[in-house]
Amino acid sequence: IRAIGNAQTDTAENAFDTSSLLVDGTSDYLYMPSASWFDPGDQDWTAECWFKSTATANGGLISKRNAGGASNTDFVSYLWGDGKVKIWVSNGSSYIVSELTTTSTYNDGNWHHVAFVRNGSNFDIYVDGSSDANTTISGSVPTSTRNFNIGTDHGTNAEFNGSIDEVRISDTARYTASYTTPTEPFQNDGNTLLLVHCDGTDGDQTFFDDNGQF
Repeated sequence: IRAIGNAQTDTAENAFDTSSLLVDGTSDYLYMPSASWFDPGDQDWTAECWFKSTATANGGLISKRNAGGASNTDFVSYLWGDGKVKIWVSNGSSYIVSELTTTSTYNDGNWHHVAFVRNGSNFDIYVDGSSDANTTISGSVPTSTRNFNIGTDHGTNAEFNGSIDEVRISDTARYTASYTTPTEPFQNDGNTLLLVHCDGTDGDQTFFDDNGQF
C-alpha cells in the first residue's frame, strides 16, 4: 500500500488499537494500483471505514477510481463540504448510483462508522448503525484495474482532511438492517477482500492489508 505525501499513522487518534491514518487534505493519501481484486459485478458488496473530521472541503473517503467521470469509476465516496456523506457507483459508462447523500452531517470531530452496502437491488449508506440514505440499484460494476484509494477521490483530487481507520472491503452485504456499531477491530474472514487496520508507530508510513492483497 503506497503512502503518498505525508500520509501516516497517528497515535493521537484511533477508532481501535494503536493509531489511525492521518491525512491533511493536501497531497496525502493511500493507494493501491490496478485493484482488479474488487470485481463485484451485480453481486452484493460492502465498503466501510471509520472516519473523523471537522473539515468543510469535499474529501474522498474510499474509492476505486482513476481520473475522469463514470467511465473511470467503480465507486467513489466523500465526506462532502456540507458534512454529509455521498457516494457514486458506476457500471463503467454511467452512474447506477448517483450522488446518494446522507440526511445528517458528520464533520463534527467525532468518530463515525460508515458502510456503503449493496444488498440485491437495495443500496444503503449506513452511518453508526443506521441507514441514513438508500436507493435502488441495478446493473454491474465491471472488472477493472482502476486504482483503489483511501483518503482521496483519486490522486491529488478532493483529498480528505482528518483521520481514517479500519478500512474493509467485502464481497457480501455485511449490513442489511440497523446494527450495533462495531466495538472492536474488524477480523479477516472468507468474505474480506481488503482490510487495512492503519496501525503503527506515530508517523509511520507503512500500511498493510490484513487480507494479504498488499
